[in-house]
Amino acid sequence: MVKTSIIIPVKNDVSIYNCINSILKQIRSKKDREVIIVNDKNSEEEFSKNLKKFCKEKKIKYIKGEKPGAAFNRNKGMAIAKGENILFIDSDCIAGPNWIKKMEDSLKDYDIVEGAIIYNSQERPLFDRVIENKETPYRFLTANLGIKKAVAKKCSFDERFIVFREDTDFGLCALEKGFKSFFNKEAKVFHKKSRFSIREFIFERKRFIGDPLLFKKHRSNKLLKKHIPIICRISYPLELILLIFIFISIFLSWKLFLVAYFFPGIIYSLKKYLIDKRTFKIKDTFLVILLIPLTMIVKRISIWRGSIKFKVLLI
Repeated sequence: MVKTSIIIPVKNDVSIYNCINSILKQIRSKKDREVIIVNDKNSEEEFSKNLKKFCKEKKIKYIKGEKPGAAFNRNKGMAIAKGENILFIDSDCIAGPNWIKKMEDSLKDYDIVEGAIIYNSQERPLFDRVIENKETPYRFLTANLGIKKAVAKKCSFDERFIVFREDTDFGLCALEKGFKSFFNKEAKVFHKKSRFSIREFIFERKRFIGDPLLFKKHRSNKLLKKHIPIICRISYPLELILLIFIFISIFLSWKLFLVAYFFPGIIYSLKKYLIDKRTFKIKDTFLVILLIPLTMIVKRISIWRGSIKFKVLLI
């Protein structure tokens, strides 16, 4: 009988080999634990060929998704998983010492378990894509998440979300169905160091198109305010006020416009340096101060698009 299934969705990410090896080191017998690799439909042919060969050599399950998207790939993995426990980890993460056992121990008493995600770098400049959750539980990030099979039978990842919010939605659905959750800070995975390009830094905010859907599905859930600030259904109200002020200042004074334009980036940088303890770099600071208003515009347009797409009022 398979005790635990470990599911890793992937798309063109060669760091998955390190991820798989870190997991296999913790598995003595593949009779009670299985590893399932779900390769995205849109992965490149050469990458898919090499990954399939690697999985065959390591004697682990390899599946090619019929539809693109991490949500679909996780659902596909859950559908074929034989384990009573199901663990999720991202392809750009490395499992920490005894990660599997620590998650399994927590799943003896809880239905859904979040593990700690640690950014695997000493330096954390503003342009680094730092993914951690040690101070923000209840996001249910699938870079380090464990569930009982019973949860998979009642819940699934909503494929309407675009690589963001689908894991939070999954966790909130589980809680709303009465499943118990736990945050295990000792079950760690380490996220690979990664940097944004200028284009990625700006347009990464398009992922917020899923905010209206999250609000629509969980508006009565008290935990929602941890993810979407809401005042009369206004999402991220301070950002909206700043954008309106920047627009108005164009018609008042060019000096006022410059102050209004650079103010959000300065506040963002100070917060990241003073509170989040990011590593100071002059170039990154200059770029962030210059680009933050553009990211706010992209984010707001995405929220409006989501409101139309999912038919919910979220300004």
